[in-house]
Amino acid sequence: MIFTFPLAFAVTVLLETPVYWFFLLGYTKTEKAIAFSLLINALTLPVVWFVLPPLLFSNYLLYFAVAELFAWLAEAAMVKLAFRKMPWERAILAALAANAVSAGMGLLIAFL
Repeated sequence: MIFTFPLAFAVTVLLETPVYWFFLLGYTKTEKAIAFSLLINALTLPVVWFVLPPLLFSNYLLYFAVAELFAWLAEAAMVKLAFRKMPWERAILAALAANAVSAGMGLLIAFL
């Protein structure tokens, strides 16, 4: 199955939003958690889709590793900046969990 960017964005948001919602419980309201998930994915997914492939796509494994590391760390930083009272460990874990879910699904789709 070939994904277009809008479809990939929609799937990513659908997969990552419940994870971010869970980790943001107690730090914000549900509506803001959903909006935040949309925002951070709108900032990181274009880099993963449009910036990194021309630089690294000749080696898919390297591209995948760099893209996922970028998304994880960038999103963790954004979580921490947006929710200053959240410990760094929780921000890092939230971004790791969210990106693990979407990366896992992406690999499953790509290789099925």
